[in-house]
Amino acid sequence: MKRQHLETACAVFMLCLGMLAAATTIIGVVRHFSPVPFWDQWDGGVQFYMNALNDPVTAFFQQHNEHRLAFPKLFYFADIRYFGGRNVSLLIVNLLFALLVGIALYRVISRDLPERPAPRAIVAGTLLILAFSFVQRENFNWGFQNQWFAIYLFAFCAFHSLERSTDTRTGHASPWLAAALACATLATISMASGLLVFPTLIAFGLYLRLPRTTLATLIVATITAWALYFHHWTSPGGASLTASMIQHPGGVLKFVILYLGAPFHYALPGRRALVLLCGCVLLGGALLSIWIALTATKRPRAVTLLAMSVFLIGNAIITAAGRYIFGLDAALSSRYTTSGLIAFASVAFFLWLNLSRRIPRATVAVVLMLYVAVVANGQKAVRESAHDEVYRKSIGGLALRSHVYDAAYTSALYPDPSVLRSTAQAAERSGLSIFAADNTDYPPLSERVQSDTACEGQIDIVKATETPGVLAAHGWAFDSGLRRYAPSVLLTDATGRVLGQALTGERRDDVAAALHTQDPYGGWLGFFKMPPDRRVRAFGVLAPGRYCALRGEIDVPAPVPSP
Repeated sequence: MKRQHLETACAVFMLCLGMLAAATTIIGVVRHFSPVPFWDQWDGGVQFYMNALNDPVTAFFQQHNEHRLAFPKLFYFADIRYFGGRNVSLLIVNLLFALLVGIALYRVISRDLPERPAPRAIVAGTLLILAFSFVQRENFNWGFQNQWFAIYLFAFCAFHSLERSTDTRTGHASPWLAAALACATLATISMASGLLVFPTLIAFGLYLRLPRTTLATLIVATITAWALYFHHWTSPGGASLTASMIQHPGGVLKFVILYLGAPFHYALPGRRALVLLCGCVLLGGALLSIWIALTATKRPRAVTLLAMSVFLIGNAIITAAGRYIFGLDAALSSRYTTSGLIAFASVAFFLWLNLSRRIPRATVAVVLMLYVAVVANGQKAVRESAHDEVYRKSIGGLALRSHVYDAAYTSALYPDPSVLRSTAQAAERSGLSIFAADNTDYPPLSERVQSDTACEGQIDIVKATETPGVLAAHGWAFDSGLRRYAPSVLLTDATGRVLGQALTGERRDDVAAALHTQDPYGGWLGFFKMPPDRRVRAFGVLAPGRYCALRGEIDVPAPVPSP
């Protein structure tokens, strides 16, 4: 009875911890939310959408770096077409795919669990923690990342479907084989690494001793998928995969180990040795799993987990060979942590289900719980301020809407100002995303503003931009009555005709000290068109239709100071 109570307590604790991990990650996603397209979203999302309207087949299967993102582009297209291109639907999709990955793992593992609810709850809680770990913050917070979950979901489903095709009790081998091939195809058009799913299926089929006709079908499907994928495919550049492995085998191996241990890099920052240890433990566990599978007298339990771990380690090797030239730190990118988390879960649960002796099995359970505890520690990152990141994106979006394309203001959105300018101008002509007429993130400006209410604050600096006739301005605006900063500011000429807009959020410790407030983010930055008389005023926006005037006005000097 005492053991049963302990088991129940552990189950409740793990399930609550798993739900807490999911909840805090959702909070983190909300805190990092920005409606402004970021990085690859400009060419892979906005530009893709415009291309798809003219030639959908080419646009959907067009190469993006080394990938063909036909499946993820379905969501990018839908977000712009039906949801205003605000990223909300894409971030929800990221979370849903993470949940589906956890469910898929649970369904396979639970087939070999006791019928008691407690062990199942413990496994479910563990998988929730791993699936929603915020060490994957880049994949959760960025609307261009659903493929990082989709690839692993489809790969796992492909391996499980192939395993189910061997179940003679169902008599549905052909439908399961078709499902495996369909999932492998979806994985391939989710990311380039999905190409590895097909050869992994062949190896898995050999291990499962599938009929020759089935193996032949897998081989033909692999050749067909690869041939279609590489039709009109061009190398994006970089090092040759074989060259890296031949010339730098030790470096590539270390990259693989760091890649697999990357979750620890975010859960325990600065502990590179523990990251390497985690990667080594995972590799060692995978080798032990392979040995168990090859020496077992009968098929091991949940062998899908083994196929998944082999695929993920193969993916790590290919990634290392291609990315080693960028340095070992490239292995620690947050987007790679999803692979490491799934690989560790797959290896650990495979060993736990298939080791028969009590001590080795208990050792695996302890190692897994330690791993989960460390990963759960990474949820603390949710508390880190996302203000600067979100504000830079907001200013970048405001700059584009003001026809300012200077890298000083837009580099937070895209690394190449000329490409961003071209894409943004085309998006503005089409009224897409932040340029949509009904966009609520940058509401339409009033034509004129007047107010007898005064605010503390001023225009501090006016600078030139690379766009003739458009200037940048910095300042601050504080409502003494409400004891808060004006969230935005309108810049006008001397008569109150609106010339431009500014957003509050720039760090101004001097202003905070002078106003005796704890909020240091009281500075604003904005852009405006030069008025003919060169005289400019500013009004804080306190609420829709409610303004306060900042003191005085300034005469823009000639020439305007350079940025």
